[in-house]
Amino acid sequence: MSDNTRFLAGLYCRISRDEDDSINTSQTSIMTQSAKLNDFCAKSNIDVYKTYSDVYTGTSYDRPQFNQMIVDIENQRINCVIVKDLSRLGREYKSSGEYLENYFPKKGIRFIAIDDVVDLNPYEDNDDDKSTFLIPFYNLLNEFYPADISKKTRSALRTKAAQGQYLSSFAPFGYVKSLKDKNKLEIDESCAVWVRYIFEKFNQGTALSALVRDLHQLKVKTFSDVRCGTSNYNWDSSSVKKIVSNPIYLGKTTYGRTKRLSYKNKKTVAVNKENWIVVENTHEPIIQQKDFEFAQLILRQNTKRSSSGPIKNPLSGKVLCPDCENKLNFCVEIQ
Repeated sequence: MSDNTRFLAGLYCRISRDEDDSINTSQTSIMTQSAKLNDFCAKSNIDVYKTYSDVYTGTSYDRPQFNQMIVDIENQRINCVIVKDLSRLGREYKSSGEYLENYFPKKGIRFIAIDDVVDLNPYEDNDDDKSTFLIPFYNLLNEFYPADISKKTRSALRTKAAQGQYLSSFAPFGYVKSLKDKNKLEIDESCAVWVRYIFEKFNQGTALSALVRDLHQLKVKTFSDVRCGTSNYNWDSSSVKKIVSNPIYLGKTTYGRTKRLSYKNKKTVAVNKENWIVVENTHEPIIQQKDFEFAQLILRQNTKRSSSGPIKNPLSGKVLCPDCENKLNFCVEIQ
């Protein structure tokens, strides 16, 4: 390209979900970013092809509008990318460096970050531009920000959990969030009756699979049905097992049963029970202590474990009912 190259720009705006909720009228809002970028292009004689906007975390580059911008780059629809600052492009050090140092130059893309005074033009010599030497440092600081926020957020949540506040986005099956305090639970009797039914039948020896069939035949709405206003009744064994093993029904608030691997990785892993935060008497119980403990004992007896993994009962699948000829399930009778 010659020095008279006309640049057709993709304007990229991004804001994370927590920013969108709390400061959507601030300097980082999508509308403010877009106005700033368009004004810059008008003053710089740069044509605008399209504005791409994502409400998405900067720690991931798998964003809908960002991906669309990459498609337009691949199809040579744009030859310039403009952002408000480097953090709007992303907050992941390695990936940011890959785009700025390899991908954009390879594709002949001019990259401009207005507030950071960065202008990487592959058709000009940028070696004497001091701002280019600061880009890795900027990217490192941008990655530090979500890591620091994540640490502070976890600390704040643990403090709230220790106070007995309910922190999940949705109330568990059988409860609703109080209209007076979203961090308090109140019994939803329309569902609580089925929680009691599940515990009663399970403690009487009904298998999880049989309970699933019963709930479906009785047209009992699932947690998803209640939340979404549907009537699918798609119960499964895992959802029933979660109910009979959840201490929330004793009036306890439990926090920290699982955790994410890191602020970059959404995969969750189980946390040792001794590290849970458990606060007693935070809301009205649905199940009595003795009924809950009995259910836990059945769960433990139904799946005995050794160092090599689960041990199935040797008669599993071999003993049939003399009346209906269905396979019998293993359970224990406790005095």
